Amino acid sequence: MRFETEMQNFCNTHRFQQIKVRNTIFDYLLCGNPESQKTLVYLVGGAGVPLLYYKYIQAMEQDYRILTMYYPSRIRTPEALAEAIAQLTKKLNIQKAVWIGSSFGGYMAQLIARKHPEITDSIVLYATSGLSAESMKRLEKQYQHLIPMMWLIENFPSYELLKKIMIPMSIKSLINKETSPKDADYVKDIFTWLYNGYTREFDMHITRLIMNMIAIRPCVKSDFAYLNGNVLLIFPDDDHAFTPELQLDLIRIMPNPAVQYIHGGHVATIYKAEEYIQKTRKFLENS
Repeated sequence: MRFETEMQNFCNTHRFQQIKVRNTIFDYLLCGNPESQKTLVYLVGGAGVPLLYYKYIQAMEQDYRILTMYYPSRIRTPEALAEAIAQLTKKLNIQKAVWIGSSFGGYMAQLIARKHPEITDSIVLYATSGLSAESMKRLEKQYQHLIPMMWLIENFPSYELLKKIMIPMSIKSLINKETSPKDADYVKDIFTWLYNGYTREFDMHITRLIMNMIAIRPCVKSDFAYLNGNVLLIFPDDDHAFTPELQLDLIRIMPNPAVQYIHGGHVATIYKAEEYIQKTRKFLENS
């Protein structure tokens, strides 16, 4: 079954709703087992489209309550976004959450857990970085390319033409030499669908959020001390987005984390979703 068919089937049975939280409108999906003792909150990465978690939701919804959401366009800073997401969970009467985030979503999970231990059960982070002062220096250098990219997104005369130029380049960067032909085709399908749905405004919104990460207050190990033994970190072993140094910094800043590795690149969270799901389920069952 091609990706588009899978996605259409998912969307037919999983409807996003809108809710106003203070002055912010969220488009969110709340589904799964209402009797479950655990609520999994999936925080999407820099692609910005939570539908990318559809396989995770389908695999987990029988046993867990699940929440995911789009990041509201009016929010421009990561810390404001983290606070708004925390308030969304409270508005939905979620007492405790398992924050599950990949890449940029992993940043969000850390920021929420730092400020809101009262609503945090545990955290699960995929293919992301720590947010210590040392990591923030590395990320600041890494994100320098976003400055001209933001200018290009905002000022290129035809955004549709820009997408035609950038989509093949972006997809090529997501596939490494060890990606199987089948997985490579899946990545092409899903990211072509994803980027074709982008608007200039949405692209600027997501890029701005990532750029503004370098302005946050860095995290320290004591921020997460209360989570001792309740942290799962899953890293791809060939992550072009986050170096081994950034991965190691995340391990160091977390209290007694369970650490797992999966063979693949940064978007193995997409084409090897089953492996991430299996490791996450085992962690949840034992926590």
